[in-house]
Amino acid sequence: MSESAEVISNADASYGTDTDTLPDTELPSLNVLEVDEPKEEIKKNEMSRIDIIREAADNVQSCRVCYDEYHSSSNQARVLQCGHTFCTRCVVGCSSTMNNTSEEFGIKCPECRKINEQVPATVPINFQLMQILTTLSLVKVLQTPPQDQEIPKYENFERLGTEIPIADLVNLTMGELYEHLKAVFNAIRLRGKRDKTSIRPSVVHRYDSEFKKIDEVERSMNRVLHNVIKLQSGETLPRPAPTITIPYWQLDREYRRSLQDNDWMREMVVFRPPTSGPVPVRPLVAPPQPPAQPPVQDVDTVLEREQAARAEADPRRHLNAVREAHLRRERESAQEREAAVRNEQLMRQLLDRNENMQNVHIDRNDPFSLFRHLQRQEERDLEMHLRFRRTLDQDRDRESMRRVADGLPPILDHDDVDVEEDDDESVASDNSSFVDEPVERPPPPRMTLGEAVTIYRMIEVFSPRHFRHGPDSFSLPHNHANLNSLYRELLPPNSPITITDTMSDSQLADLRRYSQANNVDCDRLLRVLRHHSIKFAPTIVESPRLTERRRRRQRPVPADDYNAHLSVIRKRAKEALRGNRPEQPTNGEESNLTIRLIVNLANSMGVREKLDDVICPQHRAQEEEKEMFVPRTNGSTRQEMLFCNVCRCEVPMGSKAVHSQGKRHIAAMAKFVF
Repeated sequence: MSESAEVISNADASYGTDTDTLPDTELPSLNVLEVDEPKEEIKKNEMSRIDIIREAADNVQSCRVCYDEYHSSSNQARVLQCGHTFCTRCVVGCSSTMNNTSEEFGIKCPECRKINEQVPATVPINFQLMQILTTLSLVKVLQTPPQDQEIPKYENFERLGTEIPIADLVNLTMGELYEHLKAVFNAIRLRGKRDKTSIRPSVVHRYDSEFKKIDEVERSMNRVLHNVIKLQSGETLPRPAPTITIPYWQLDREYRRSLQDNDWMREMVVFRPPTSGPVPVRPLVAPPQPPAQPPVQDVDTVLEREQAARAEADPRRHLNAVREAHLRRERESAQEREAAVRNEQLMRQLLDRNENMQNVHIDRNDPFSLFRHLQRQEERDLEMHLRFRRTLDQDRDRESMRRVADGLPPILDHDDVDVEEDDDESVASDNSSFVDEPVERPPPPRMTLGEAVTIYRMIEVFSPRHFRHGPDSFSLPHNHANLNSLYRELLPPNSPITITDTMSDSQLADLRRYSQANNVDCDRLLRVLRHHSIKFAPTIVESPRLTERRRRRQRPVPADDYNAHLSVIRKRAKEALRGNRPEQPTNGEESNLTIRLIVNLANSMGVREKLDDVICPQHRAQEEEKEMFVPRTNGSTRQEMLFCNVCRCEVPMGSKAVHSQGKRHIAAMAKFVF
């Protein structure tokens, strides 16, 4: 019998006996039976499982073609008909036409190479995958270990010796602190010299500048340390000498620094309007609601209300506001362009001045050398400006003398032929009265003998001899002693010459020369004389003096008669619109003009449609278009469509103009008309 059988038999034999008779045998503990695995290995296995889960989650979160992560708005996951999921960019990139001849699109799956006959825009979004990714991102944020959230501690801080506990710094003396920082600076220099051989040549200059800053900091610390030691020993430090700075040189230094700053120049060229303060926020107030109006049984009141509501909904009532906004934007843009041009000119002047300053030798020891140079430059500019003005005045006087010698009016100081003047009287009151005809230049004004005698007398009265200056102002033409002798020469007693006869060119030149010598505008005096003395020369037609710009815009002389005749026709057109019977036109041109004015007045009064119905009772183009295209709802798609009554087909709502130009519609229209 085996040992196990003996044990079982002994147990059966001793069944029912007292517990004291049982043998005292030690049972093995549970700790001995368990597998004694080390804790580190268990933790490593758990971390490996977590890493596998994270890696699988990361693979799910990114596309298997471009490895870009899916995004809920910009790069969503798209599922193809074959069941594979890719990002939106890869789906669009894999789409192509089925063949070169057809226009059908197909998407070739990058994984199974199956062609899906789909358009990229119709590929559905994998919403379930996007929800899973959102949940994984939340779990990933919540289960981030605390050691990953700590700031990494790099070893180069300890290697360079720059990491010092704060408590130890409190106990350091000045000398120890200086020695420690000196060691730190030396370590930085050694590291920089070792790295300087392997860096790019473009960064060497930056390295040198940083090392210079370190040297400057070390020198300043050394200077502060020596000053502190002297103060601790009881010595007194010398007071620094006051620095005297001249504001002019300081301004010049800032000016030179600003010239070297390219960003400052760019800000000058680009105009930026001044920023205003914060706009106060107004509380939101509900728009006032119109009071509820009781129902009215009167038909006229209902029509008036409908007309008022139609006028409120008319978009043309906002044209004035839109026009004002457009004009305001135009003014602002013009101001910006003007400011940009002005700033550019100022910048060019500053650059030229800087160039001149560099070319001029200035003594740096003398603080007023630059000031004296600028003063001399301003004096030279002023002298050149005065010389230029004197030259212009001489040319003007010479031209004026030449014009007077030729019998033409002189050039006065107030004459400005370059300024464009607005001649409101030359513009007709209605667009239909515009006369598009070439305007001839009016002949120069002719002067009669009576007007010349009056001008001579007025000059003698209003410009006495004791107020005159200059030798030429004392003598009359041809050295006449007085005005009576001049009158006898102009108007001999026994001659057929009268005061209404025109003066000769030589006599007119003498009068102009005499007027200029006495500083009198002969032409202006003549216009005033004709204005106040019409009966003196009834046959003369006034021709005012015009500038060069206004000569091209002057309306013809018959325009006054034309406008007078036009006012009569306008009254006749208004009577016709009121329903009265006007006078019968005299000729065909007058009847055509009356019809034009009736149409213009109908447009301005808003009754053009009624006038068209009266004149042309046939259907207008808009009504024909309304009858041609009838709105209808499609039975299958339940969309609003237009039904064309000409070619009997359905047209989308926005394709009316395209359909009207189609070959089928044009052919159907030809059959419909003929």
